[in-house]
Amino acid sequence: MRLKSTLLLLFAAFVLPGYSFLLGIDFGYEFTKAALVAPGVNFEIVLTPDSKRKDVSGLAISPISGKKEALQRTYGSSALTTCTRSPASCMLHLKPLLGRSLADPAAKEYTETHPGVTLVESKNSRNTIAFQVAKDLTFPVEELLAMSIGEIRDRAEAHLKAAVSGGYSSVTDVAITVPSFFTQAQRAAIQDAVEIAGMNLVALVDDGTAVALNYASTRTFGEDKEYHLIYDMGAGSVKATLVSFRQNETDTTVEIEGVGYDANVGGHLLTNAVFELLKDHFLAANPKIRTQEFQANSRAMTRLWQSAEKAKFVLSANSETSVSLELLYDDKDFKAVITRDEFEEACESLMTRIVTPVIKATSETFNPVAANAEIQSVILAGGSTRVPFVQRHLAAFVGEDKISKNVNADEAAVLGATLRGVLLSKMYRSKPIHVIEHAVHDYRVQLDDSVVGVVLKKGDVPTETSVSLSPDSTAFSADIYEDGLLYVQYNAKVDLEASKLNSTTCPGGVGYNITFGFDRGLLSFERLNALCFNTSSEDVLKRVVISTKAKYASVRPMGLPSKQTSAARLKDLLRKDKSRQQRDEMINEYEAAVYDLRAYLDSDDVVEKGPPTMVDEASDAVREHVEWLDYESDGASLKDIKDRFDEIRVLKVKIETFVEMADLPLDKEEFGRLHQMGLDTIHELQELMLTMSEDASVLYDNYTQFGLNFDEESRKIKVKTKQISEAQIQEHFQQLSDNLEALAPLKEDDTAEAELAARSREELFVIREEVGKEVMELKAIVSTLKSVHEQRISALAERLTKHVRQQAKAAAKKARVAEKQNKADAEAEADASTATEPPVENTSSTEFEAEASPNHDEL
Repeated sequence: MRLKSTLLLLFAAFVLPGYSFLLGIDFGYEFTKAALVAPGVNFEIVLTPDSKRKDVSGLAISPISGKKEALQRTYGSSALTTCTRSPASCMLHLKPLLGRSLADPAAKEYTETHPGVTLVESKNSRNTIAFQVAKDLTFPVEELLAMSIGEIRDRAEAHLKAAVSGGYSSVTDVAITVPSFFTQAQRAAIQDAVEIAGMNLVALVDDGTAVALNYASTRTFGEDKEYHLIYDMGAGSVKATLVSFRQNETDTTVEIEGVGYDANVGGHLLTNAVFELLKDHFLAANPKIRTQEFQANSRAMTRLWQSAEKAKFVLSANSETSVSLELLYDDKDFKAVITRDEFEEACESLMTRIVTPVIKATSETFNPVAANAEIQSVILAGGSTRVPFVQRHLAAFVGEDKISKNVNADEAAVLGATLRGVLLSKMYRSKPIHVIEHAVHDYRVQLDDSVVGVVLKKGDVPTETSVSLSPDSTAFSADIYEDGLLYVQYNAKVDLEASKLNSTTCPGGVGYNITFGFDRGLLSFERLNALCFNTSSEDVLKRVVISTKAKYASVRPMGLPSKQTSAARLKDLLRKDKSRQQRDEMINEYEAAVYDLRAYLDSDDVVEKGPPTMVDEASDAVREHVEWLDYESDGASLKDIKDRFDEIRVLKVKIETFVEMADLPLDKEEFGRLHQMGLDTIHELQELMLTMSEDASVLYDNYTQFGLNFDEESRKIKVKTKQISEAQIQEHFQQLSDNLEALAPLKEDDTAEAELAARSREELFVIREEVGKEVMELKAIVSTLKSVHEQRISALAERLTKHVRQQAKAAAKKARVAEKQNKADAEAEADASTATEPPVENTSSTEFEAEASPNHDEL
C-alpha cells in the first residue's frame, strides 16, 4: 500500500503537457511483468488474460493441422499446454539467445534444457539464432520477442480503454529492463524487437537501476550518501548492485556505485537440480529403461521440467513435495517425493556463486570511497530470492540484520523501469530524480592492431566521446572492441582530392576524429570527420564528414529491410489471428446454439405445446448439425458457420413463438386484423410513392426554371441509408399481395369457418407468420424509402437554394460592375465636354472691376 500511494503522489505531481502513455516491461528469463502509466492510469500492473500480475516469458507457435500455412500462437502461461503436447512448438525463455550466434555456448545449453526445440541460423547472414517451427518456416528470436511485446501492448491498450474514457487507446512508448552485463549486441536485439513491434524504445534500464528507482520513489534521504545493496536473483542470473541515495532541496540523486553478477546462476539452475533428482528417481524405479533413450524423449523431458519448476516453488515454503505424472514414458506412471534437504544438497555447489556477485559489487566499486562504505540494508529482488537456502547463505554472508524485504521482489523492477522511462522521455514533469550510472563494459578504438583511444572506460559515466585517429592511408578501419572482443569495424575510404583536403588547403595536414554517443543504454556511432588543419593541429580549418560502412565481427543487428519484412509478417499473423479468433468465437456460439436447441426440444413446454412438424424438422436439423460439427467443421469458413448458426436460431425462434402464442386464438378476427394490416401497409407504400413523385416533379420544374439538370444533380446525391432497388420493392409488394389474396378466405364470413376447420393450428400459425413477416418487411421498405426520399429531397433543395443564391450574388455583382462602369462613362463624358468649350480671355482685375461697375453715363 505504501508503494502504490507514494507512486500515486509522485504521479499526481506531474503536469500533463499532452496525452502520453508509457509501457514498462520487466523482461525476465522465466517471467515477464508489465506496467502502464497514463493520465488516469497510475503505474498499474498490466494483468494477464488470467488476471495474473506476471506471465511466462515467451510463446508457442504450432502449425494448425489440415490448414496450409496456418499457425496457432499462444502466449505466456497459455503456451505451456502446447509446450507439453508439442515441445518443438515452444519458444520460451528467449533472453539468453538474444544477440548470440548459433555457435555460442548459450545455444547449446538452451537446447539441452529445452528438448524438442530446433535452433537454426537466422536468414540474411546475420549470424544470429532462429527457431525452426516447420520445414520451411523459421522465426528469428528478435521477431519472437516482438510478438510477445506486441501481445503485452495489446493487453495494455485494452486496459487503457477500460480505465480511461475518451478513446485513448494507442500505446507506443516502452521502457524495458536489461541485465547490466548485457552486451551491445544483446541490447541491439531488444531494440530491433521493439521496432518490429511498432513501438518506440524510450530506454533500456539496467535491472539494478530500476529497483533502486523504485526504492527511492517511496523514501526520503539525507544530504549525505546512504548506501544499500540490491541483490537480484532471477531465473537466469544473479546480480548485485551497490547503490547510494542522497537528497537535497530540489532533487534526489541515485548513483550506481558497483555492480557484480553471474550471468549463468539463477532459478533455472535450481529448477535443474530438482529436474535431475526427479530424473534419477524415475530411472531408479525403472532400471530397464535406458537413460539416453529416456532423455531423448522431448515430451517426457518437458513434462518432467514443468513438474520440477512447480516442485521448486513448493519447496520454498514446505519441507517436502510430491510429484505425480501419469504415463510419463513407456506407458509408465511416475510418483516421487522430494525433500527440501535433498534439494539443498543438490544445490550445495552453487553456494559460492550465490554470494560472489556481492563480493564484486562491494569491492570493485566505481568510486574507491564506496568500497569502504557502510551498507544500510540488502534489498531483495527477483523471484529466486524467496528460496530459503538462498536467503540463508546470503544472510550468513552479509548479516541477518541487513536483509530487507521492503520492496515487492516481483514488481520493483518493472515499476522502476516505468518511472525511469517517464523521467527520460519527459512526457510528464515531476520532481527530478537524478540517476548517475557508470559503464559496466570497456570500449576502445583500435587502428591497425594498435589501441588509439578509449571510447568508454569501465567505471566512467557514459557521455558522447570523440577519439582522434591518425591512419597511415586514406583507406582504413576503425575497430571497436567491447571488453577486449572485437564488436564492429567502421571501414572508411577517403578521397582527399574530392574533399579538397590537400597540402595546399590543409598546410597542417589531415587528421580524423571518430565520435560515439550513448543513448538509451546503447552505444551509437555518430560520425567520422576528416579534419583539415592549418599550421597547427589545434587550428581546424574545416571538417568533412566521411561515410563509413559497418562490419560486425559476430552477430549483426537487423537492417531496415529485415525489420520491415518482420513487421509485415507480424501484421499478417495478427490479421489471421483475429480472423481465426472470430471464427472460433462464432463456432463456439453456434455449437452452444445447437445443443441449446436440442435441450429446448426436450423441455416440457415444447413436448406439451410444440408444433409437431416444426419439432420434427428441428430434431432432424440438430442431428445433422451435430454430425457436421464433429466431422466437417474444421475447414468451414466464417460465413458458412454464420449461415448454419442463423439456421439453428431461426428454427428455435419459430418454435418459441408458437409455444408463446399457444393461447392466441387463430380465428377469423385474427386473420381479418392481419389482412387489414397488410392492406394498410400496401396503401402506405402507394401513398409514399405518389408523394415521392410529386415532390420530385416540383423540384424538377424548379431546377428547369433555373437552368439546372435535375437528373444529373440527383445522381450526384449520396445518402447514408442503404437504398432499395425497384425490383426489390416490386417483389415484396407482389408477395404480400399474393399472401393477402390467399389469406382472404380465412376472414370472410361465408368461407372462414370451413377454411379454418380444414387446417391444423400449426398450418394456421405458419400462414400467420408468413403474412406477418411480409408485412413487417414491407413496412421496413416503406421506412427506408421515406428516409432515402427525405435525404435526397433535402439535399436537392439545398443544392437549388445554393444555386439561386449564387445566381443572385452574381447578378448583384454584375449590377455593381455595370453601375460603376456607367458612372465612369458619365464622368468621362463630362470631362470630354469641358475640354471642347472656347477658352475664356484673361483680364486684369481692373478691367474686371470696370465691367462689374458700369459708370453713370452708361446708365
